[in-house]
Amino acid sequence: MTIDDVRATIIEQAREWDFRVTDDQSWIIPTGAPLEDAVEIVSDVLVTDMISRSLVMGGLHIATHGMWFDSARGRFAIWPSMTIARTAAIGAARALHIMSGPTRLARRVAALQILNIEAEGLMGMATDLRDRGETDAAAPLIQTAQANKVEVGDALEALGGKRGSRMTDLAMLSNAARYFGDNEARAREEIELHWRYSSGSAHASSYVWNSDLWTRPADQQLAAAWSLPMQLLEVAWDQWNIGLGRQP
Repeated sequence: MTIDDVRATIIEQAREWDFRVTDDQSWIIPTGAPLEDAVEIVSDVLVTDMISRSLVMGGLHIATHGMWFDSARGRFAIWPSMTIARTAAIGAARALHIMSGPTRLARRVAALQILNIEAEGLMGMATDLRDRGETDAAAPLIQTAQANKVEVGDALEALGGKRGSRMTDLAMLSNAARYFGDNEARAREEIELHWRYSSGSAHASSYVWNSDLWTRPADQQLAAAWSLPMQLLEVAWDQWNIGLGRQP
């Protein structure tokens, strides 16, 4: 596959996701659909909200990267591409984590596990502000994070789970390898390698320069950054449509 082939694939996927995320019909939950669930897991949040928001976030990152790539006429840098691809992959993995639940109860628990992680993240940010002496900024964030943790914990216990039940992004990504069938073991290896590269890129880590990725031909660099996230998002999109009672 040439660099032009890879470029065309990325731009095509970007345009497709741009259409999907802006098409209202994509996100309407038909009555009686397998994923339909009108019960709020916490205040003003439905399970289907969690799935659709994850898909939209991932899809928007593919769409935005493709527009940038197209306007740049094929010029790119591997590490910014890898950072954007990381978020696209996480969006897919979060959606798949929830949709993999075989029952409404299981999907609610899965969604709450993600909300637990988000509450912890908010608390971490608020604590950092407080420790730097920015108490006025920290106080409302700490209050919100604490309230979120209590609400999510209560909801998990009500469903028979543990208050602290959580699922990290890497764990969700690794679990998504199951959708690759006979290639599950290889997919898990690629997912974990992609995570290491993209984490290093996202945090401006110097160790990524010791890899051979940035010295490879341009088509191999792009494939390394985007092949996995695009595949995961397509799997998640298919599962979403199946869950709405549509043909994937």
